[in-house]
Amino acid sequence: MKTKNSTQNRVALRLWDGEPDRTVNMAVSRGIPLWQLKETEKGIWQLETSIEGIRPLFRLARQNRCRMKIIGKKGPAFLLAKMKRRRSFVIGGLLFILMLFCVSRFIWFVDIRCNDPQLNLAAREIAGAYGLTPGSLKSAVHQDEVRNGLYRSLPGISWVGIEIEGSRLTLTIVEKKNQVDASMVGRGDLVAAVDGVVEEILVLQGTVMVRPGETVRKGQVLIAGYQPLTQEEWLARWKSQQREEERRLKAGLGPKESSGEEDAEEKAAEKGLRLLPARGVIRARVHREILQESALREEIHQDTGEETTWYQLRVLGQEWRLSGLPQPPYEVYRQVVNVKTLWQDKNQEKQIQLISVTHKEQKLSVQERDLQQAAAESIRLAREELFRQTPLDCRILREEVRPGQEVDGKVQILWSVETLEDIGEYVRRD
Repeated sequence: MKTKNSTQNRVALRLWDGEPDRTVNMAVSRGIPLWQLKETEKGIWQLETSIEGIRPLFRLARQNRCRMKIIGKKGPAFLLAKMKRRRSFVIGGLLFILMLFCVSRFIWFVDIRCNDPQLNLAAREIAGAYGLTPGSLKSAVHQDEVRNGLYRSLPGISWVGIEIEGSRLTLTIVEKKNQVDASMVGRGDLVAAVDGVVEEILVLQGTVMVRPGETVRKGQVLIAGYQPLTQEEWLARWKSQQREEERRLKAGLGPKESSGEEDAEEKAAEKGLRLLPARGVIRARVHREILQESALREEIHQDTGEETTWYQLRVLGQEWRLSGLPQPPYEVYRQVVNVKTLWQDKNQEKQIQLISVTHKEQKLSVQERDLQQAAAESIRLAREELFRQTPLDCRILREEVRPGQEVDGKVQILWSVETLEDIGEYVRRD
């Protein structure tokens, strides 16, 4: 039998009665192509052949008093014949595919993820100005321009993420953590809070002192708090000085005495610079190694819900117990103390305070961990420590866990992680 080609036109046949075995043998000896030859039941054969082999196979079947029936047709020729009979269906399918292709090139849904509603609305308006609206072509959306526009217009954000999935675009905005407006705290520079390798630079105000790919050290100036004076500013400053000198000359006054801050501005202006608060975003790759450990056997204290409270009044340093038991009624407990000042003098030396002491009962349980569970707990604690050290918009680029040894019933791991984060820290230069 010949090798079957998946693109070849084939006809499936059923052969029964007479001498089907002899018919198949004669077909093979005469070179008629046969595929999928099998005996489905006793005396009933099923096979496939080419279009050219149908007629000679039918002649052999008549010679051997066999009955033959076509039970299926496969191949491009039969598919085209069906398509010719159903032209409207084929044309409709092609139009649907074409329409689907055209529609998929557009953005139909824009989702903005931001916790601040006002910032969400402002980001939507700014993104719309850059063409990021429902119905826009995907190819017309320049993600870098949208990001830079949002950074410049909204100094309160620290990270912008743009993700396109199908016809939906998701814009994720992360606010700065513990943000302080640099313009409100005096002139200064942005310096590196940690060591790192600079990846992205966005200067909103000031003079950039580093370049992408440069390694910076903690305390190094990233964006300096000055900018070169423009020609218009030079002329305005010169005219102002001339008018001030003429005024003082007419009034018979001596040279103007400047303060320290004004003197710094004058010195900077003589060098062609203007002092200002540096503003911008410097993202860098930062490498950290965090050593964390977890116990194989750990005691856990949990509140049972039972508690007792007693009150104490403190008047001018003297204390009186008002209610409650003198001793806590529980063997294992935690204590919560609240102090409320009822009265105090202007110097806060004399006070009357109401003190409440609450004892919350706890139950003690012991959690046993194997080595794998202890290592997983150590990694979880290391992640928490990382998030305490890094800004809210920190992204983990690469991480590696180096298992340590078991020491005094504790499993240590060294978590090596590389993050992308904003390392800029504002430092005043007054």
